[in-house]
Amino acid sequence: LNTNVTTLVATISGAAQGLTINETNGLAIGAGNVTTNNGNVSINLAAGAITSVGTITGNVLNVTAINTSTLNTNVTTLVANISGAAQGLTVNETTGLVIGSGNVATNNGNVSINLAADAITFSINLAAGAITSLGRITGNVLSATAPNTSTLNTNISTIVATISGASQGLTLNETNGLAIGSSAVQANNGSITLNLAAGNLTNTVAINAGSSGNVTLLAPAGSINSSGLITANVLSTTSLNNATLNTNVAGLNSTITAAGNLLVNEANNLTVVNAKTSNGSINLTTPTTSNISVTSINSASGTSGNVTLIGGNLTIDAPGITATNIVDLRGIIGTISIAIGGRINAPTVLTNSPIYYTISSSADSGPGSLRDALNGINSSNYNTAITILTPTTINLTSPLPAMTKTLILAGNNLLTLNGAAAGVTASGLTLTSTATGSSITGVELLNFGGAGIDIIGTKSTIVSYVTVTNSGSGVRASGDVAGTSVTLSTFNWNTTGIELNAVQNMQVGKANQQGNIINGRINSTGAIRTLDGIKISGLSTGTKAYGNLITGASRGISLIGASNLTVGGYTATQENEIAACTTGVYATGFCNNSFVIKTKITTTPTPYNVTGSRYLTIVQ
Repeated sequence: LNTNVTTLVATISGAAQGLTINETNGLAIGAGNVTTNNGNVSINLAAGAITSVGTITGNVLNVTAINTSTLNTNVTTLVANISGAAQGLTVNETTGLVIGSGNVATNNGNVSINLAADAITFSINLAAGAITSLGRITGNVLSATAPNTSTLNTNISTIVATISGASQGLTLNETNGLAIGSSAVQANNGSITLNLAAGNLTNTVAINAGSSGNVTLLAPAGSINSSGLITANVLSTTSLNNATLNTNVAGLNSTITAAGNLLVNEANNLTVVNAKTSNGSINLTTPTTSNISVTSINSASGTSGNVTLIGGNLTIDAPGITATNIVDLRGIIGTISIAIGGRINAPTVLTNSPIYYTISSSADSGPGSLRDALNGINSSNYNTAITILTPTTINLTSPLPAMTKTLILAGNNLLTLNGAAAGVTASGLTLTSTATGSSITGVELLNFGGAGIDIIGTKSTIVSYVTVTNSGSGVRASGDVAGTSVTLSTFNWNTTGIELNAVQNMQVGKANQQGNIINGRINSTGAIRTLDGIKISGLSTGTKAYGNLITGASRGISLIGASNLTVGGYTATQENEIAACTTGVYATGFCNNSFVIKTKITTTPTPYNVTGSRYLTIVQ
C-alpha cells in the first residue's frame, strides 16, 4: 500500500503473507490493529512519525520513519531506522524480541524497548569507547564488549563481558543474583567489580582480570560460588554466607559477614591480606610447592570456627591467625614462620613441625624483635622455634621475659645479646621449670649483671655453642634439671664461668673434647677476671662436670658444700683440665659422696685447696 492517511488498520490473513506500507506523512496504528498471520510487516514513512494505539502483529517488523515513533508490537524480530536528528524510538512488545540483522538505528536519538513477557537477550558491542549506564538494563543474558572502562546497571540473570583495552575495567551493579555465562567476564589487566544488591553470585566459567588487574565480588545478601577460575592480582570478596573460590591470584581479601564457610583453592602462591568469617570455618589450599603469606585470618565466632591451611611454606605476619576452635597447619609440608609480630590464637593448634619465629628487627622491642618473639612463644600453645638467618646485635634496655614455654633458639652464631643497659641484675636468657625441652645454640651474650643464661629447674634442655662474656655468670642453674646439659660453649671473663646452685642431674661438659672452655683472663698477662671457673654448691645428685678446660681463674673448680657430685672421670677424655689458675680445685663444707677424679692441673700454684671440706674424695 502506498498511502497518505492518518490511521491504518489492516489484516493480512494468509499464512506468512506480509504487508508493506509506504506512507507520505505520519501514521497512526489504529485500535483495530495491523495484523498478519506470521507474515512480515514493513512500514516506511517519507515524513512524520509512527504512533501506535493498536498493535502490530507479525514475524519481522521493519520500520522507517523520520520522527520519534512509538510501536506496540507482537512480533519476533525488529528492524528500525529513525533518521531525524535526536528523534527516538519506543517499542512495547508483548513477548520476546530479537533485534534483526538490519539493526535498530536512530540519528542520536533514544531507544526504549519494553517487553511485557518472555525475556530479551542483549548484545552490546562497541568498536570504540565505553558503556555507561545511568538507567538499568533488564533482561536475561547480557553480553557486552567494549574497549574502555564501562559501568553497567543491570537486572539480569547472566553476564558475559569483555573489556579489551589495556588496564580498562568493568563495574556491574546488579539488583539480584548473577551468573557468569557461557563465556568469561574478562578485562585486559583492568579491574572487575561485580556488585550484587541481592542474591547469589555463581561463576562456572571464568573471571579474568589478568595478572595486574583486581577483582571485587560483592554479594552482601547471598553467597559466592566460583568453581570457575578467578584470575587477578588481588581478589576481594564480601558475602553474607558461604564463599567458594577457585583462584589464581596474588592477594586475597575475603569477608563473610554472617554464618558461612570460606573455601579457597589457589593455583599458585598466595598472600592473604584478610580472610574473615563471623561464624564458620576457613580452608585455604595451595600447591605443596607454593608459599602462603598471611596477614590476618579470623574465624572468630562459634564452635565451628576452624582454620585449615594446606601448602608448601607459610609465613604469618601481624596480627596473624585467630580461630575459636582449631587451627590446623598439618597440611603445610614446608616451613611455618611467624614474622613482624604475628600470632596464632586458638584453643588448639595442630602442626607436624615447629613454628619458627623470624627475627627481622634488632630493636629491643616491637614487631619482629626477639622480645616480641619470646612473648609470643610464652603465650603460645604450639611448638615453636627461633632461627637467626642474618647477623643481629640487640642492645637490651631491660631484661627479656623469662621463658615459661619451651624455647628453641638457633642463633647460628649470628645473634648477639648485649645486656650492658639491661639492669645490674639482668640475665640474658632465663628458662623456668615449665620451659622443659629448650635448646639454645649459637648465641653470644655480653655484659649481663646476672647470668648469660639462667636455668631455673628446666629439664631436658641443651645449651651448646654459646659464648658468654663479661657477665656475672656464664650459665647459672638451680633445682632438678634432669636431662639438661651445657657443652661446647665458651665463657670469657665472667665472675663465674658456670654456677650450679643445688642442681641435680645436670651434665656440664662432655668427653672427647666436647666440654666447655672457661677463660678467666682477657689475655695471658692480664688481670684475673673470673673468680670461679665452675662453682657447684648444695645437693648435686646426678650432676657431672667433665671434659672442660679452665684457664686463668682464681679457682678452677669450686665445691661449696656440694654433695653427691662427680667431677671428672677415669679416662683421659673425661678429665677436666685446669691451667694458669691460682687454685686448681677448691672445696669447703660437707661434700658427702662427691668425687673429683683425675683432674689435669698445670701452671697453677695451688693445685688443690680442699682442707676446709669434709667427706670429699680426690682421685689423682
